[in-house]
Amino acid sequence: MTDQPGTDAPTPADDPAAKQRSVSGFRRLALILIGSLGVVAAVAAGTAFALYRSATATVPEYEAALEIDPVTAEADRREFESQLTALASDAQSLPEWTSRVTARQINAWLAVRLERDFPGFKRAGLLSPRVVLREDEILVAARSVLTRVHGVLALTLRPMVTEDDELALQVASARLGALPLPLEALMAQLKETPLTEIGPIRLAQSSDTATIVLDLERLNTSQDLSVRLTGVDVRPGELLLRGESTGGE
Repeated sequence: MTDQPGTDAPTPADDPAAKQRSVSGFRRLALILIGSLGVVAAVAAGTAFALYRSATATVPEYEAALEIDPVTAEADRREFESQLTALASDAQSLPEWTSRVTARQINAWLAVRLERDFPGFKRAGLLSPRVVLREDEILVAARSVLTRVHGVLALTLRPMVTEDDELALQVASARLGALPLPLEALMAQLKETPLTEIGPIRLAQSSDTATIVLDLERLNTSQDLSVRLTGVDVRPGELLLRGESTGGE
């Protein structure tokens, strides 16, 4: 028997049903892909928003410390500078000495003098710094406007006396708002500030720690006198330094 013309089975390319199934499959794949991208974009947007909210979160202790009474600020600022002058004098003349300053005095000086006398802090993107003295630790915070995300840069510092009789402030934590800040980013911003212009201050960093170091011996103007820091105490609202001086007349 010979094949009858026109009885060949249709190929998939000529089959309308097959074409429809293929189009539906591609459409479904495209919808899945677009949907997946939408989910990823939504997650990314949510993460970015969460990070933004964390970075711009307020720091209540800092906000409270910002409130400076203009009536008493100048007197507190003068008292702070007087305490520093007395410390320098006592270290030159007494075998043992102590110095006490309060957070109120420090913040008055920061509010009245820092940005005026050391404008480099503002150029580095740090505004209105304040301190909060807690039990055994110091919170130092300032408004950070260096990046597009403005927030409060807050450092928790733990003071200690080094083997070389230096005052070391070890960074226990660093945050922008509520967002943890890598030490590398923190140190990079601090290096842009005029910290070393304020006094004999240097920054030290290892793989997992960062420290701000103040060498009191470099404040000593007498070559015949040796000045040692023997203790540092931080209590709520106040900072106490203890030291010894040997040599001299």
